[in-house]
Amino acid sequence: MGNFLIGKNTRILYKSGTNYLNVEGIKSITLPSDSPDELDTAQYGVAGDFDSFMPGLITAGTFGLTQDYTEAAYDTFFTLMLAKTNIEFVILFKIDDTPTYDAYKFNAYVTGMPITCSVGEIMTNELNLQLTGQMTKITTPSPLPAVPTQVYGIKGLGTQIKIAKDETTPTYKDLIFAYECNGPDFTLSYEDIAYFEMAGIVKEKLPLTFSVGNFEITSIVATDTVTGALKYDDILGYAQISQKCLITITYPDGSYFSGKGYVMDVNRDVPIKGKQSYSFSFRLTEKPTFTKV
Repeated sequence: MGNFLIGKNTRILYKSGTNYLNVEGIKSITLPSDSPDELDTAQYGVAGDFDSFMPGLITAGTFGLTQDYTEAAYDTFFTLMLAKTNIEFVILFKIDDTPTYDAYKFNAYVTGMPITCSVGEIMTNELNLQLTGQMTKITTPSPLPAVPTQVYGIKGLGTQIKIAKDETTPTYKDLIFAYECNGPDFTLSYEDIAYFEMAGIVKEKLPLTFSVGNFEITSIVATDTVTGALKYDDILGYAQISQKCLITITYPDGSYFSGKGYVMDVNRDVPIKGKQSYSFSFRLTEKPTFTKV
């Protein structure tokens, strides 16, 4: 009979200076799958009709984490992502009822941190990690930080979206009746790096540039709009004339994103039963700014 394990006691740490700190508020973990290159070894004259190969270097995989959104944690890793920082992480698997763990160390770059914000749900953000180099088993770091405390996230209710169409003297207008706002979904690209002197057979990564990102916004269509507020016709008009706009998205805790971009991909949903809604992408054309309270 095995001593079977459950996932809940798993912990992830990151190194800040000389100390290890908890990555808090984690709701789900997707572990990496390393994939070796296949090197073709087919040769003339060899008997048999099957191709043959041998494994080559390994392409490092990705860690996918989902966190309950808090402005402090988001600001920490968003700053590290924009700086393209090579971060040391440790994942701890608890192996029994004592304070004992199996520990594995890896280095990674944060490649994306989109936020999911829906009016009636707890806000979450992704923390996408691209490994660079080989994951190794180590002795449990000492001293360990205390076991993480419960993080209580915030609901999306109260989020405010404002858009201005004139960046010289901007006058922001409220986008009303919105109920979903997800993003920004830009990602850090990278190139595989391998060299004769590297330790192990897992390729390292060279971070390159960030892709264009989007905020994906959905709102209800209504006829009784607030004076001066944005409505469907305004958003459609911005898209049709390729109007460069400014946007601020303020979350219920007061933290906010601001950026420049264009309204794209406006779609209207007209179900036979149910509310009419419209969705659009606000496609960023410059690096956005995240500000915590």
